[in-house]
Amino acid sequence: MSYDATTNTLTLNGARLEAPASGDDVALRNNMDELTIQLMGDNTATSSRSRAIYSIGATSLTFVGVDGGTLAATSPVGNAIQIDNGADAIIDGCTIWANSGDGGGLLAPTGNLKIQNNANVYVEGDQNPTTPYSSSALVGRDGITISDSYVEVFTSAGEANAIHTDGSISIENSTVEVALTSDPYYPALYCIGSATITNSTIEAECAANKSIYVLDSLTVADSRVTATSTEDTAIYVATTLSIANSTVTATSGDPNGSPAIYAGPISVSASTVTARGGLRPYGALYIEPTAGKLVELKVDEANYDGSAAAHYDGGGGSPYNAAATVTGSGVEQIRSYRYVYIGEHVHEGVVATCSAPATCDDCGRAYGTTDPNNHAWGEPTWSWAEDGSACTATITCAHDASHTQTAQATITSSVQTPATCTEQGVTAYAATVTVNGTTYTSTKTLANIPALGHSFENGACTVCGAADPDTQPAKQDADNNLVATGDESSTLAGTLLAVGAAAVTTGAILRRKAQSSR
Repeated sequence: MSYDATTNTLTLNGARLEAPASGDDVALRNNMDELTIQLMGDNTATSSRSRAIYSIGATSLTFVGVDGGTLAATSPVGNAIQIDNGADAIIDGCTIWANSGDGGGLLAPTGNLKIQNNANVYVEGDQNPTTPYSSSALVGRDGITISDSYVEVFTSAGEANAIHTDGSISIENSTVEVALTSDPYYPALYCIGSATITNSTIEAECAANKSIYVLDSLTVADSRVTATSTEDTAIYVATTLSIANSTVTATSGDPNGSPAIYAGPISVSASTVTARGGLRPYGALYIEPTAGKLVELKVDEANYDGSAAAHYDGGGGSPYNAAATVTGSGVEQIRSYRYVYIGEHVHEGVVATCSAPATCDDCGRAYGTTDPNNHAWGEPTWSWAEDGSACTATITCAHDASHTQTAQATITSSVQTPATCTEQGVTAYAATVTVNGTTYTSTKTLANIPALGHSFENGACTVCGAADPDTQPAKQDADNNLVATGDESSTLAGTLLAVGAAAVTTGAILRRKAQSSR
């Protein structure tokens, strides 16, 4: 440990400071108006009887870290670090643990508290919820500024806050976690002046009272804020609440109906706000979508978790494509809901077709334009040539009958039924066409193969065995002797006549030869 009087700088390098058992009950006491404590390595300051570090200088006490220097200040019975006499407390680029078993952690009860330049501050306040009028865990009476840092504050103190300021609070580029787990009458974060949260993450929790309590205005920009109260309003703002480009989630578990968010006029721009327990504006509710997008306002009258949330129908009805303001009776209506959600609306659901734009499943509104390529093609209508040699297929869209496609089919044929001697044969034709990746087929049959006709031989067809109708069958008498038919008698008579004629001719020739030989 060393001290530079020129710069009023006290350097702690791995120091172990402990209040003596008797005499001064403070581990480190400062009476100088302006002092800088430079932290190198890991340092501790402990008092078992009172404050671990106590400053009564009139201007400021600054803790500066060098190469990750840290300080753990602990007091089981008093405040861990206390800067009085109107001086400011500044935590600059170092890590501070301030733990009190029965008091405050890091206090500037008459000045400002500044935490900056990648500082890490962990504060644990009074852990005795029965202690009356205990000190709040982290205090900057005239104002609190947190920038580019991480702050974690926890307390179970009775009648105290986790974070307290009578002035304003500014949180920028930082993460702040705050929790108060016991007292039913004190908020976790209490700010009498205005509060500004910029590009930061805030998590606030209170077991029985308000998580964030601001008696002036609260502005949230480019940030994420989560506030939860078991039995009361999560975020209370006495005047204007402005939220821009942020996400705010507030939850109230109060069975008596305390809203999740209570404020004067409320402005929500390009943001998401979830109020589980309801939203109670006293003044207008102004909502504005992100440029080029929609914003929705959903409400649930009965369920604080929004399980039956539906679009609010006021002001033209949610969702909105431009800024909308709810006033008068509309505000009264908003106050009656147990759940309110404000956020970007994205249309989802039925897709656009060739004849109609898409329709959102959630809000029921049409959106976008038609999709000229989204058809619902039906089965084709076929048009065959009379002889089966050609065919076309035409498909029609179910969305719009004027949308059609016609394609020439490929034809194949085969004999389905061969021709017989007396009957025509049948040809089967198959048409195949592919349209939009789907293959369709159609068939057609024609009796267009000529009959073969009979081929008779020996009184019967050699193909089908049918009898020749021009041949008469032989007849028999009672004794089974063949009896000539009319045709057979004529044939026999002709034959006999021919034989007789031949005999006469032969006799005449013989007579001539006999006469000439004489």
